[in-house]
Amino acid sequence: MTDAEIILGLGRLGVDRDSYRVLTFLPLVQVAWADGKIQPAERRIIEGTAARYGCAEGRAGDVLKRWLTERPGDRFFTRGRQLLVALAHKHRGLGAEIQMAEVADLVDLCEDVAHAAGGLFGLFPVHVQERRAITEIMSEIGVPPDTSLNVMGQDWADLD
Repeated sequence: MTDAEIILGLGRLGVDRDSYRVLTFLPLVQVAWADGKIQPAERRIIEGTAARYGCAEGRAGDVLKRWLTERPGDRFFTRGRQLLVALAHKHRGLGAEIQMAEVADLVDLCEDVAHAAGGLFGLFPVHVQERRAITEIMSEIGVPPDTSLNVMGQDWADLD
């Protein structure tokens, strides 16, 4: 994807050159919305993580708040992941500091968001829609589908 295509795509998502790093939080937002509503614990994890990475204030913070208030559509999530991966593959210019390993680490953060709504002390299973969202995210960012992600002591395959 060319720089011009990335910039145009970011603009369509309401993200600009100064706030594009907020895109790294879109998969977390997708998992939080997967069951139809964002739980307070999910919101706290996303906002807290964004604050640690400097994406909770300014334009990036405004974009994130909008995503947490109004659910983006499925095509929006897909396009956002595609742009995030394209940025992570860049070695110069816009997005060069986003590493593919950092994008792959998003799966762990997505799991944290999914577990946040798991009831008292996370004792209840992850919602099926959240598991599907994480699987979709894994596929898009290139995490092998046979990767055994441990969820509350169970492999993904055991949770179906």
